[in-house]
Amino acid sequence: MHRAFAPLLLSLTACGAPTESSPPVGTTPTNPGPVAPFSAESWRAEDIEFPPVFAPGLPPGQERVLFAPGMFDVDAPDYWSYTFVIRVEEQGYDAARLTDFFEQYYDGLIVGIADTRELEVPPDPATVRVESSGRRRFDGTVDLVDAFTDGRMIRVNLRMHVVEGDDGSTMLRVRASPQPDGHAIWDQLMMALRTLNV
Repeated sequence: MHRAFAPLLLSLTACGAPTESSPPVGTTPTNPGPVAPFSAESWRAEDIEFPPVFAPGLPPGQERVLFAPGMFDVDAPDYWSYTFVIRVEEQGYDAARLTDFFEQYYDGLIVGIADTRELEVPPDPATVRVESSGRRRFDGTVDLVDAFTDGRMIRVNLRMHVVEGDDGSTMLRVRASPQPDGHAIWDQLMMALRTLNV
């Protein structure tokens, strides 16, 4: 097993398997409750070498991730909220390329996790939509099966900033959460993102 993939699996197995009381497909809990201020000590970090084992078609590079404390807690206001920076050795990232990139990423991730939990998911369990929201900035959504918890369908919002380097590389700076714009988690995600470099 790819050693960068192991921490994801360890987090997963602590969450328990899906049960018959799982919420129906299509629900996305968005607890509006308050979130704790960002603290590096309470957000779990992970580094992943690219291409990851679950998406071998992606270009070489690196990823650094920070997970909010409630990432795998379906009742938490910061459920499925995290931020990450991916540095890849290629350029030319527009909305179409970002859509393809993240569909490969999330499809592979969810299928890989589902396989370890004997959870049935379709071969393409993630649907990604991306559109430009300004110069080198993009907004998107990912509709996916949450194989990390109870198999529910959720929609995760993405806020992306694409930065091209003089060395031919590209840095994707991303915040992700099911919460709507204006929720306090987005400020905490921005604070977390500012601490990340690869």
